[in-house]
Amino acid sequence: MIEGYRLLLASSVGDREGMAIELALEDGTRVAEVFEDDETGRQTVNVFLSDVPIDAIEMLLAEARARL
Repeated sequence: MIEGYRLLLASSVGDREGMAIELALEDGTRVAEVFEDDETGRQTVNVFLSDVPIDAIEMLLAEARARL
């Protein structure tokens, strides 16, 4: 884990349906996510803040590959 960041597994129902691994700051602010669409199986990356360390993004991608 990278200090100051945490990973969360989240599900989404409604506008979009699927699962996501979210990268968040310790205070809960969402930084980025990898979302997998239930219908298509397509995985996409969304980044919500700027200046995110590449180590944090790599941690997010590795977790998404393992869990989605």
